[in-house]
Amino acid sequence: MKLFLTGVSGFLGSHLAAHWVASGHEVYGTSRCGAIIPGLRRVVPFVLGEALNPDDLAGIDVVTHLAYDREAGFAVNVEGTKLAYAAARAAGVPRQIFVSSYSARPESIAEYGRLKRQLEKYFLQRGETIVRPGLVVGNGGLFFRNMRKILTSPVMPLLDGGRDLIPVVAVDDLAAAMTTLLENRPGAYNLFNPELVTMRRFIETINRAGRHRTFYFNIPVSWAAGLLSLSEKLRIKLPIDSDNLRALKQNQECIHKSDLGTLLPGHHSFEEMIAAAIPR
Repeated sequence: MKLFLTGVSGFLGSHLAAHWVASGHEVYGTSRCGAIIPGLRRVVPFVLGEALNPDDLAGIDVVTHLAYDREAGFAVNVEGTKLAYAAARAAGVPRQIFVSSYSARPESIAEYGRLKRQLEKYFLQRGETIVRPGLVVGNGGLFFRNMRKILTSPVMPLLDGGRDLIPVVAVDDLAAAMTTLLENRPGAYNLFNPELVTMRRFIETINRAGRHRTFYFNIPVSWAAGLLSLSEKLRIKLPIDSDNLRALKQNQECIHKSDLGTLLPGHHSFEEMIAAAIPR
């Protein structure tokens, strides 16, 4: 197959591209800087909101939409993705996949979840495929940034004792499942391990694998909400804000059933994916 990824130089895009190249596919993609990526046939410069050149999409079998601009805002990401979809449709691409998020849900509190939800509806209404990954565990992205903070923190607050649940998926498992979806019928697929992990287990497993000791303490959610509200009033920048906290609590209602076990019965356990992601 000839496969095209927007945002191919990102954490997930680069892993997915490498997996598809190793599987024998011809892989093309876009990057903000048009970076040279080993194994790819061609990488073209592209920023969400710009028009894709139809010539770059000629003969492509599947376009996978990964591009997301954190700084551009809601409208640019939504309309820019729709513009890329329209360009692929006009070029005759028969299949498109939109990478959404576990946090995409009706009435989502966080802007990121609302953005992904709106685009989910757009792609599904047009008979395309959408995937909802959990937190992708590997050597990059949001997980890796959080892991570095955990492994360097002498103290670690646990919100409500660390009972909140997190959906996770190994980056290699996600790439393998998405490869299966290239041949599957269109629709919505939830790609995360069937067993969600608690925040406490998440943090303790990382510290144990990284041989890092830290002091844990419980912080009630009401205290955390008050501290975040105060920091925002004082314009003190913290890694999370009130919206992030509310979104975490909203995501405790699991409205998406995992499809990973069906697509990839031999997926990694949480401990295995953490062991693979820890720097050696």
